[in-house]
Amino acid sequence: KDVVLEDAVAIAHKLFQLEGVVPVDRCRLVKYDHSYELLERSYESQTGTAMGQLLGGVRHSYLYDLLLETRCEDETFLPYKPNGATVKVVEIDMANGEFLKPKTLRVQLAWTVGELKQILEQKYSFPAATSRVLMEKYYGEPHLMSNSAANLKKLGFFRLNKIFVERHGEAGVPYNQSRLRKLLDVYEHTITLFLSLPNAMTQEESSDESASVCSTVPVKVDKRLCVADLKMLIKSQVDMDIKQFKVFRISSSGQEFEIINLADSLYDSQLTDESTVIVRVGRALGVDECRAKVTLFKMNGPLLLQPLSDVIHHVDLTVAQLKEVIAKEINAACPDLPPLDASRMRLRKKSWKGPGKVLQDTTSFAHTLLPSVLRFTWDVVVQQLDGDDPMQGSAHRQMAYIRHWHPSTYRLDAFQEVILQDRTVDGFKKHISQVSGIPLDRVEIARSRGSFQSGTPVLEIQDDLVWNPAVDKLDHYPFYLAEDESVFLYRDSADDVMQLTDETRLELQKLDMARTTQSRVTFRSNIQEKALKIYTDKGKQDGN
Repeated sequence: KDVVLEDAVAIAHKLFQLEGVVPVDRCRLVKYDHSYELLERSYESQTGTAMGQLLGGVRHSYLYDLLLETRCEDETFLPYKPNGATVKVVEIDMANGEFLKPKTLRVQLAWTVGELKQILEQKYSFPAATSRVLMEKYYGEPHLMSNSAANLKKLGFFRLNKIFVERHGEAGVPYNQSRLRKLLDVYEHTITLFLSLPNAMTQEESSDESASVCSTVPVKVDKRLCVADLKMLIKSQVDMDIKQFKVFRISSSGQEFEIINLADSLYDSQLTDESTVIVRVGRALGVDECRAKVTLFKMNGPLLLQPLSDVIHHVDLTVAQLKEVIAKEINAACPDLPPLDASRMRLRKKSWKGPGKVLQDTTSFAHTLLPSVLRFTWDVVVQQLDGDDPMQGSAHRQMAYIRHWHPSTYRLDAFQEVILQDRTVDGFKKHISQVSGIPLDRVEIARSRGSFQSGTPVLEIQDDLVWNPAVDKLDHYPFYLAEDESVFLYRDSADDVMQLTDETRLELQKLDMARTTQSRVTFRSNIQEKALKIYTDKGKQDGN
């Protein structure tokens, strides 16, 4: 805090290893808002001021940064006064029809257009008398700044602005008829997409769903194009029929969403500048089709939920018809698994980490399930039964799972499925008494914590769960029935409680960790790595 500004500049110069690149006397520190890329102010005549005083005292964090700014030998630093504005200056090379990388300029809102042009000439050698300047007043809408006396603030300049400046313009050609206007129209409607192409992208290898992403190709496209046009462009890159590959956009949260409707514009498909488009081998969805990501549920298997494969199906199906489609497709795609039998199959709409709600055979996918399906892709769980499904025939039936907890051995028995005739605690306990042989007055129950797969750690079951709460309904706190996947533990109140040694506790902890690891399912991740942009101080100044 006692270091003065001049010495702080020297420290930053050394920190960025600029010796031999640019002299320290051609550097300065300025106040900078990195979130909006705003140059806030400079500190002329304060080179001898202590940094603690300059920054308003010592704090754990600041709402702004300091930017080390550099200048060329023949340049002069412009003063950045508070309450000014930052302008991204995009130069248009009319000779080549190119838009150069933006440069960052600090302006005062009190300036006129004429004063702005003088600064542009002074700093970037734009001919003030002949260079036309346009401001991006609204996104994608450049406006000609022809009145030299106009005030920047009244024109709509704010904290961050973009202007276009032509170099070597067309003398005497009105703007509406100029090549400049045509170039700006193309520029404002052009976006860059990054196409991530898998390793295997040929017709012969189209069955390889797991081909890894190995190359990213930047392409410039008109955002007014439709998805069909984009797929034709991708076709030229991968030499495949457009029906044999899928395209996905990446949302701001990192999730993947398949782009389905070929008639949608890129804008309607939420593809904006610098969006990443993932291209994957596999049949693309057609009209009125959905993609079901199928997971196998084995109630007491070593892996409770096992991802299998994707199945494409028409939306105009009942759940019973959907079972036939899934059984056929999964049996073909997964020949190493025991074959699925549609007549003994239970379908469930998968929840976050559990098997989810049981679907009735008579349910119409289009009318009941489709409205809740996001972008025509949904997760379905298949469960193979030994016989008929007792859950069929009534949409009001509900099921749960029970496990016998033995305090005397600190052991949990396997899952058992329970079809709930009612939601009363008394009725639930009677059923448990019947299947376990424990006298009714000694049956105690608790709701398991955690996800369906991991459950409650064994060391926490006996003392940390709420056993036998004073409620009469299973859908009351602390039970809260979830749709067809709640797990309840029960015990015999007459059982002795095992006295745990430190060694036994350690062994139980290890078993818990092993069980949690074993039950963990590896799903295809929706989160994509993002490129890290690294700027030098000079690059940041020039807008690179």
